[in-house]
Amino acid sequence: PADHRLLLVGTGLTALDLVQSLRRQGHRGPVVARSRHGWWPKAHLAQSWTGPKLVLDVDHAPQTAEGLAEWVREQVRSRPEVPWQVVFGALRAQVNRLWATLESAERDHFLRTYRPEWEVHRHRAPPQSLELLRRWEAEGGLRTVAGELVGSRATAGGLVVWGTDGVELEVDHILVA
Repeated sequence: PADHRLLLVGTGLTALDLVQSLRRQGHRGPVVARSRHGWWPKAHLAQSWTGPKLVLDVDHAPQTAEGLAEWVREQVRSRPEVPWQVVFGALRAQVNRLWATLESAERDHFLRTYRPEWEVHRHRAPPQSLELLRRWEAEGGLRTVAGELVGSRATAGGLVVWGTDGVELEVDHILVA
């Protein structure tokens, strides 16, 4: 029903698709999106890049998780005239090569520490989709919460769920995204 209280578990592309569907269907009830970091995908470029093709020199990239993360940030910072999405596009062509240079422990460290940040930059969304999301947030119909979902219990009126932040929410439905 359009007035039910919803919890979306996840704030990735699937959750973004659900937000768009709920809006199209005229959902009016409160929606809370919860994920570990509360990060939605970043936006694709609004227009195609018409500048020169970017090729990154990965031969001298660091071979540690910390060093590699800082190296990627520096690739973006050192090219202020180039949208970060273009840098990530150039990086995408080299990911397998970079990954192969890391020892197993460094790969594990990268995944534990940098994977969420990598994913929101790598798995991007259309700017129009994110604009719709921001409008719904501004209108008060959608709220994003950071923190893991750790428990729930049934009540006479639906469900009570809570996360690592200790905040309890009363919802009618949980949608896993």
